[in-house]
Amino acid sequence: MSDVKNIVIIGASAAGHSVANGIANNLPENYRVILVERNTYVVWSPGTVRQIVVPGWEDKNFQVEVKQERFFPAGSRHQVLCPNSVVELKKNSVVLEKPFEGSTELPFEKCVIATGAQQPPPIGAEPGSSIEDFKAHLRKMQDAFKKAQKILIIGGGTVGVEVTGELTTEYPGKPITLVHDDPAGLLGPTPRSKPGDEFYQAPTYGKLSVSLEKQLATRNVEVMLGELVDLPEGTKSGLLDKMTTFKTKSGKEIEADCVFVSIGNRANSQIVKAADPGALSEVQSRILIDEFFRVQASSDDSPMSGEYYALGDVCANADWKTVVCVGNQAPALAKNILAEVHGQAPTAYKTSPQTAICVPLGTQGGAGVIPLYGFEIPMPGFIMGMKSKDFFSSKSFFPRFKGDEKLAFSG
Repeated sequence: MSDVKNIVIIGASAAGHSVANGIANNLPENYRVILVERNTYVVWSPGTVRQIVVPGWEDKNFQVEVKQERFFPAGSRHQVLCPNSVVELKKNSVVLEKPFEGSTELPFEKCVIATGAQQPPPIGAEPGSSIEDFKAHLRKMQDAFKKAQKILIIGGGTVGVEVTGELTTEYPGKPITLVHDDPAGLLGPTPRSKPGDEFYQAPTYGKLSVSLEKQLATRNVEVMLGELVDLPEGTKSGLLDKMTTFKTKSGKEIEADCVFVSIGNRANSQIVKAADPGALSEVQSRILIDEFFRVQASSDDSPMSGEYYALGDVCANADWKTVVCVGNQAPALAKNILAEVHGQAPTAYKTSPQTAICVPLGTQGGAGVIPLYGFEIPMPGFIMGMKSKDFFSSKSFFPRFKGDEKLAFSG
């Protein structure tokens, strides 16, 4: 099929899937989307905060098997290659682990890297694992939380705070310590070494943090801000062999027999590092891109100087690493790809403005804000209830699947 021009998208989670949806129906007939995914399933990660705590929630369908008929309608020229992996990036082609149409080398007109970031288990799925493997990890963490006498949560971003909220709902009164490195408050990250290489998870909203801290205090949660825990090497989330005393960098002591580590996301950029290490940021190895999402190769001789683009958590741009910001980036990149395919100029992407943030604390409580002209407007409680019900999967996850096999929340 040498007359067919391929738009290759590496990664079928939120970023890659959304770009595929944005271009699939508007490409010329001689173009097709090739969506490559290494895992046999994709995960709606916002819902995992409850799945690791509440028994039975591991069976909610926040894990969806990747199938052609779920991503594209019957008879579509677009293709899903799964499970398959891109093992090498070349200037005008990628090399696949498994052959497609008789060859492992797949030429492209444009290639989008949407490989995201690897979250530490049990929130993140282990590469190559099955859905049942992932559910087993969820059940193991549920059991650890149930058996624990004292719990230590490391990382007060949205995941750490929401897991804490789920725990206080499922196990009222159980002692929990939540440690966060940012002295300014929960949710916000401490700035890293230089602009463009920071991990923008969410902003620190002062009033929001204060509200969450007050609610957690009434639930027997001790919140420590501006602290780092001195973790023994190799410490992972789960139940410990015995009650253990942990020390913070300032010398405070914390007793716990169960740990949940909610820090340490790592960009899945290894394949770019193999092709051109200079195309990655120095601190967190995220892919450097320009305002059009084009990968910034280190030289004209680099394989990455071809038609490569990247978006989402794997990038070093100044957007926060949230599903909301991916929802802004994907349509912008899709629009640019279509513009260039049709011989038009792309449009520069502007960093996402401050966005609303909603942090439920289990099925009861929580807080949220809507930023408006520099002010923090409290979010109505019913929105927290909407998120707590299905974590917005009915609005933002299941509608992404455009194939003939329709999906819906199993709750």
